[in-house]
Amino acid sequence: MINIKYILIIFLLNIITAGCSNNHESNSDDSIIKIYNFGQQKLHNGEFRDAIKQFEILNNDYPFSLYADQVQLNLIYAYYKSYELLSAINIIDRFISLNPVHTNLDYVIYMRGLIAMDLDDDFLHSFFGLKNYNRNTQYVSTAFKYFRQLVFYYPNSLYVADAGKRLIYLKNRLANFDFSVIKYYNEIEAYVAIINRVNQMLQDHPYAEATFNSLKYMRTAYEKLGLNEEANKVNNIIMFNK
Repeated sequence: MINIKYILIIFLLNIITAGCSNNHESNSDDSIIKIYNFGQQKLHNGEFRDAIKQFEILNNDYPFSLYADQVQLNLIYAYYKSYELLSAINIIDRFISLNPVHTNLDYVIYMRGLIAMDLDDDFLHSFFGLKNYNRNTQYVSTAFKYFRQLVFYYPNSLYVADAGKRLIYLKNRLANFDFSVIKYYNEIEAYVAIINRVNQMLQDHPYAEATFNSLKYMRTAYEKLGLNEEANKVNNIIMFNK
């Protein structure tokens, strides 16, 4: 026969263990809420680096809390405002991978486009009145991809209007880069390359001013190659659109 005292001891131990476990969970929840609220306060006050410290604690120590998704969204914004752009990209790429149908995915995609634009650094050239369009367009292409994705898949998003304006700017930026390449090709007399590049511009950026300006180089390229009929066709397009 089993000793009743022994059973009672086990029962009491189970109650104590469960109580300790519940207390531990309660303490953890309290800590999470406290850290999260403190981080939110820092974020709202514009103290982004201090906010990052709090949200990084939550992201690393409590990755499965109820605040996990919002913590990552806050980190994206705080990293962006602190100009820690590569850190923001890491969070974004992981978030998109793990949350392909998240309700805030439009915001994440929008932020990815903004960050790519900042990495292009073109705003500095605009600020100082410089037009250095012959720089690499890797980040411009990335920004264009994400903004176009946002407009296409989330037409009702709050960020679509701004994304649409940025797409127009980015198209012109890409067209200006192509135009600088065409002028370089002209300097080295790479006439076939000029024709191919302009044809690509006509497909990618048909309404950009840089595309229209490139037509005269295309006309000259045809003339240099002895293709007068094609040169006349291009000239007619130029005259028609003047």
